[in-house]
Amino acid sequence: MTRGFALTEALIALLLLAISLLGAGATLVESLAASRATLLESRASDLAGDLAESLRPPHTAVSQVAIVADWQHDARDVLPLSPGEPLAYARLVDLAATRGRLPENHSIELGWWDQAARAPHRLQLPVALTTMPEPD
Repeated sequence: MTRGFALTEALIALLLLAISLLGAGATLVESLAASRATLLESRASDLAGDLAESLRPPHTAVSQVAIVADWQHDARDVLPLSPGEPLAYARLVDLAATRGRLPENHSIELGWWDQAARAPHRLQLPVALTTMPEPD
Protein backbone atom coordinates (compact mmCIF):
# COMPACT_ATOMS: atom_id res chain seq x y z
CA MET A 1 0.00 0.00 0.00
CA THR A 2 2.74 2.51 0.81
CA ARG A 3 4.29 1.88 -2.59
CA GLY A 4 1.15 3.16 -4.36
CA PHE A 5 1.11 6.33 -2.27
CA ALA A 6 4.77 7.03 -3.09
CA LEU A 7 4.07 6.73 -6.81
CA THR A 8 1.05 9.04 -6.49
CA GLU A 9 3.12 11.58 -4.54
CA ALA A 10 5.85 11.45 -7.20
CA LEU A 11 3.31 12.03 -9.98
CA ILE A 12 1.79 14.98 -8.10
CA ALA A 13 5.27 16.44 -7.57
CA LEU A 14 6.03 16.06 -11.28
CA LEU A 15 2.72 17.71 -12.16
CA LEU A 16 3.49 20.66 -9.87
CA LEU A 17 6.98 20.95 -11.37
CA ALA A 18 5.56 20.96 -14.91
CA ILE A 19 3.02 23.66 -14.02
CA SER A 20 5.69 25.83 -12.42
CA LEU A 21 7.97 25.44 -15.46
CA LEU A 22 5.11 26.45 -17.76
CA GLY A 23 4.56 29.54 -15.63
CA ALA A 24 8.26 30.40 -15.74
CA GLY A 25 8.28 29.98 -19.52
CA ALA A 26 5.24 32.23 -19.92
CA THR A 27 6.87 34.87 -17.73
CA LEU A 28 10.02 34.72 -19.85
CA VAL A 29 8.05 35.16 -23.08
CA GLU A 30 6.17 38.14 -21.63
CA SER A 31 9.39 39.76 -20.44
CA LEU A 32 10.94 39.35 -23.90
CA ALA A 33 7.90 40.99 -25.51
CA ALA A 34 8.03 43.87 -23.03
CA SER A 35 11.75 44.27 -23.66
CA ARG A 36 11.16 44.49 -27.42
CA ALA A 37 8.37 47.04 -26.95
CA THR A 38 10.65 49.14 -24.76
CA LEU A 39 13.43 48.93 -27.33
CA LEU A 40 11.09 50.11 -30.10
CA GLU A 41 9.84 52.99 -27.93
CA SER A 42 13.44 54.02 -27.22
CA ARG A 43 14.25 53.93 -30.93
CA ALA A 44 11.15 56.01 -31.73
CA SER A 45 12.10 58.55 -29.09
CA ASP A 46 15.64 58.76 -30.49
CA LEU A 47 14.26 59.21 -34.02
CA ALA A 48 11.93 62.01 -32.93
CA GLY A 49 14.76 63.74 -31.11
CA ASP A 50 17.03 63.37 -34.14
CA LEU A 51 14.47 65.03 -36.39
CA ALA A 52 13.83 67.85 -33.93
CA GLU A 53 17.56 68.50 -33.73
CA SER A 54 18.03 68.29 -37.51
CA LEU A 55 15.28 70.84 -38.07
CA ARG A 56 16.92 73.53 -35.96
CA PRO A 57 17.69 76.67 -37.94
CA PRO A 58 19.31 77.63 -40.22
CA HIS A 59 17.58 75.73 -43.02
CA THR A 60 15.15 76.54 -45.78
CA ALA A 61 11.74 75.03 -46.48
CA VAL A 62 13.26 72.99 -49.32
CA SER A 63 15.99 71.58 -47.08
CA GLN A 64 13.34 70.88 -44.43
CA VAL A 65 11.47 68.66 -46.89
CA ALA A 66 14.69 66.77 -47.68
CA ILE A 67 15.52 66.39 -43.99
CA VAL A 68 12.05 64.97 -43.26
CA ALA A 69 12.25 62.58 -46.25
CA ASP A 70 15.63 61.26 -45.06
CA TRP A 71 14.26 60.90 -41.55
CA GLN A 72 11.23 58.95 -42.78
CA HIS A 73 13.57 56.60 -44.62
CA ASP A 74 15.58 56.10 -41.42
CA ALA A 75 12.36 55.49 -39.48
CA ARG A 76 11.37 52.71 -41.88
CA ASP A 77 14.76 51.07 -41.28
CA VAL A 78 14.53 51.25 -37.48
CA LEU A 79 10.83 50.72 -36.69
CA PRO A 80 8.36 48.16 -38.04
CA LEU A 81 6.66 50.60 -40.43
CA SER A 82 5.01 48.42 -43.04
CA PRO A 83 3.56 50.45 -45.92
CA GLY A 84 0.18 48.70 -45.89
CA GLU A 85 -0.40 49.20 -42.18
CA PRO A 86 -2.58 52.27 -41.45
CA LEU A 87 -1.17 52.57 -37.92
CA ALA A 88 2.43 52.77 -39.20
CA TYR A 89 3.61 56.26 -39.98
CA ALA A 90 6.46 58.70 -39.52
CA ARG A 91 5.49 62.26 -40.26
CA LEU A 92 5.95 65.91 -39.42
CA VAL A 93 2.53 67.53 -38.97
CA ASP A 94 1.98 71.26 -39.39
CA LEU A 95 -0.37 72.13 -36.52
CA ALA A 96 -1.08 75.58 -37.97
CA ALA A 97 -2.88 73.96 -40.90
CA THR A 98 -4.88 71.55 -38.74
CA ARG A 99 -5.63 73.48 -35.55
CA GLY A 100 -5.14 77.16 -36.36
CA ARG A 101 -2.03 77.59 -34.24
CA LEU A 102 1.10 79.60 -34.89
CA PRO A 103 2.92 78.62 -38.11
CA GLU A 104 5.98 77.49 -36.16
CA ASN A 105 4.09 74.79 -34.26
CA HIS A 106 4.62 71.28 -35.57
CA SER A 107 4.33 67.79 -34.22
CA ILE A 108 6.64 64.86 -34.90
CA GLU A 109 4.50 61.74 -34.97
CA LEU A 110 5.56 58.12 -35.11
CA GLY A 111 3.23 55.16 -35.09
CA TRP A 112 4.04 51.49 -35.47
CA TRP A 113 2.51 48.09 -34.97
CA ASP A 114 4.34 45.78 -32.60
CA GLN A 115 3.77 42.21 -33.78
CA ALA A 116 4.99 40.67 -30.52
CA ALA A 117 2.71 42.75 -28.29
CA ARG A 118 -0.08 42.75 -30.91
CA ALA A 119 -0.71 46.41 -30.16
CA PRO A 120 -0.27 49.75 -31.87
CA HIS A 121 2.18 52.24 -30.40
CA ARG A 122 2.27 55.99 -30.94
CA LEU A 123 4.75 58.73 -30.10
CA GLN A 124 4.02 62.42 -30.55
CA LEU A 125 6.53 65.19 -29.90
CA PRO A 126 5.53 68.85 -30.30
CA VAL A 127 8.25 71.08 -31.75
CA ALA A 128 8.53 74.74 -32.69
CA LEU A 129 10.20 75.24 -36.07
CA THR A 130 11.25 78.27 -38.03
CA THR A 131 12.57 78.31 -41.58
CA MET A 132 14.70 80.81 -43.39
CA PRO A 133 13.35 82.41 -46.57
CA GLU A 134 14.35 80.82 -49.86
CA PRO A 135 17.39 82.45 -51.48
CA ASP A 136 16.57 84.40 -54.64
